[in-house]
Amino acid sequence: MFSAHVRWGKFDLAAGYILPMKRAAFEDSQLEKAKTRRCTGYEVIRVALTGPKTATAQVHFGWTNRASTIVRAVTVKQTWKRVGDVWMLIEWDPEDGL
Repeated sequence: MFSAHVRWGKFDLAAGYILPMKRAAFEDSQLEKAKTRRCTGYEVIRVALTGPKTATAQVHFGWTNRASTIVRAVTVKQTWKRVGDVWMLIEWDPEDGL
């Protein structure tokens, strides 16, 4: 759901999957980026459990600059950690890919 929320510009909902101490910075960053670009889609390429409470995912995002029609793409590596009953995104690389 995190990537779907990013895709549709629902950054407040996407931030619910971010660790609390990083939520505000994530949301501010995404709102700023949304002024100049728009996400056109995403595809989850791979998800792998890396431990009993950790996982990594590769997600391919497409986006366009609002001033042009050129589609650009980036593949983001996401690191997730299970906190209680919830999976939280703890790291993504490259950070400017989202």
